Amino acid sequence: MLVRIRSNEGQSRIDIDENDDVEILENKIYDTLSNKNVDMTISLDQQKKNVLIKGSLIKEYSISEGDLIFVSLVKREDAANTSKPTETQQSSQTMATVSESISVEKAPTVELMEIDKLLEKEEGLIKRGRSNFCRHEAKGMCEYCMPLEPYDQNYLNEHKIKHLSFHSYIRKLIAENKATSKNNKGYLPPLEDQDFKIKPNCSGHLPYPKGICSKCQPSAVTLQSQTFRMVDHVEFDSPKLIDNFLQFWRNTGCQRFGYLFGKYMPYSEIPLGVKAVVSAIYEPPQECAIDGIQLELPDNKMDQVLSVAKSLGLEIVGMIYTDLFDNGKNEQKVLCKRHADSYFLSSAECIFSAEAQLEHPTPCKYSKTGYFGSRFITCVVTGNEDEDVAISAYQVSNTCMAMVRDKIVDACVEPSLMLVRETSNEQYIPDVFYKYKNKYDILVQEPAKPSFPTEYLLVTLTYGFPQSPNPLFKSSKTFPIENRIGETSEDLSDLKKQLENLSLDDALSDFHALLRIKDSDILSEDDFNLVCKVAIDHKESDVQELTYSPTWRTLMTILDSSDIMDTTPFSGGGGASSSTSISQPPSAVQDDGPWQCQLCTYINIDGTLTACAICNTPRS
Repeated sequence: MLVRIRSNEGQSRIDIDENDDVEILENKIYDTLSNKNVDMTISLDQQKKNVLIKGSLIKEYSISEGDLIFVSLVKREDAANTSKPTETQQSSQTMATVSESISVEKAPTVELMEIDKLLEKEEGLIKRGRSNFCRHEAKGMCEYCMPLEPYDQNYLNEHKIKHLSFHSYIRKLIAENKATSKNNKGYLPPLEDQDFKIKPNCSGHLPYPKGICSKCQPSAVTLQSQTFRMVDHVEFDSPKLIDNFLQFWRNTGCQRFGYLFGKYMPYSEIPLGVKAVVSAIYEPPQECAIDGIQLELPDNKMDQVLSVAKSLGLEIVGMIYTDLFDNGKNEQKVLCKRHADSYFLSSAECIFSAEAQLEHPTPCKYSKTGYFGSRFITCVVTGNEDEDVAISAYQVSNTCMAMVRDKIVDACVEPSLMLVRETSNEQYIPDVFYKYKNKYDILVQEPAKPSFPTEYLLVTLTYGFPQSPNPLFKSSKTFPIENRIGETSEDLSDLKKQLENLSLDDALSDFHALLRIKDSDILSEDDFNLVCKVAIDHKESDVQELTYSPTWRTLMTILDSSDIMDTTPFSGGGGASSSTSISQPPSAVQDDGPWQCQLCTYINIDGTLTACAICNTPRS
């Protein structure tokens, strides 16, 4: 096919095949030039946003008969080398450019997350349909309908996208860096973690505090909102997931904390976006109160929970906790505590989130250290401006993570403010500034002495539920959730009841039931993996195989016995401690449904109890 070539020397036509390599096109253009002492950049537009990369095929760029191709010619510095064009500085952010952006000797060896491997292969261009300004044939393309880069600012503004996705941000940085780079060889990674510590072993003076210089002194920090997000959206795969989590607050009035388990998947609403799909919530041991939560750390069962999640193809993606208070008007409404005039995340919560993100760094080959940022998310269930229960999803910025890691900030009694520590003989604290608009609508810069608003550290995420829910766990009956005193038995009776009342695949399709089975330590590793397959795949062949497996039959024998063995299950965290066993109530009466203790106000789910499961106060 014939294509038109427009360069500094004029316009020409060249015959190419769609299966030709871009290098063949480059050589043909090179042959038509009168001055061959030049480097060339071939692109589909004058702005050089869509550059053709050597090593890729013509058909990959949707070039058709008669299309206009732009060639930018730059005179070489080395006039002696005129045999063939040198490698030009490309600015396109296609898949080929991303993979070539770091030289082999400088690229850190890290195992990328599956979502990063997937998005790395994506072209990422934003497809556009034919515009009213287009004057070409159906298969043609012009500047009005050609695909846009995923970081195109006009597109982001038009669709009200405040934050770039992480991979869009990467490609934007590579485009900017390569545009100013003189040599692609030995190209430096574009991402660096911030460091607020004094560089050690500076040879020009004595160690701090006896000496300091501009070389070892950390730079001043000017706070600004982070332009990109590591995660763009949080999706709970079923509303039932949140409903079960909130049930504890409805019953007791106490707050609750949990870890989110799921997986990261592409998010099509944002170019090269990432969403965290949450399939389960694990509630660790905790002391819950009306106005707060105290985690019992370390959690001795966490390794076991992570093992179960791995068997299910899940990973820990974040945390969730409640901050709910009834408005006291018997309207089934809650107080709106977090809003623009108060705070969204307190300084203590920001530090807590930063510490959690530091524990879960994201592998990244574009960073010198092999890690950059984190995809660990924080969800708060609280009251919105309509006094309805709502979820707010956040991450803290990479700057906040670095500040917490280097211990230059502290929590403040005023929740909307973060304190900056003072310089001491033990630690040098760099200057921190932040910008805001004053009452005259003028942007001014202020030093953070002694504090600054926490909103500068927050990255807001969207959240939602799928329109057609297809949850990973489909059990028709919710298994008692671990670490809830008054709900979880100290033996295997809950598991026995679950298996007796439901089909095997239905009974096992519950994250908490799987945790209980794993905690019993009866099944072999292979048999437990088979249990997980039954729980999520629901295949009859797997059910039959599990039924005849040795350790599963052992578990069934134990459940069928009259005396169910005590296996030291998950325990703790209900707002108070109690030695009363839920499986051995003081006595039983007719089941009249849940009832509230007159002394401690705990709502007992089991209507047959004659005494409170928490404080053992008689029901009468």
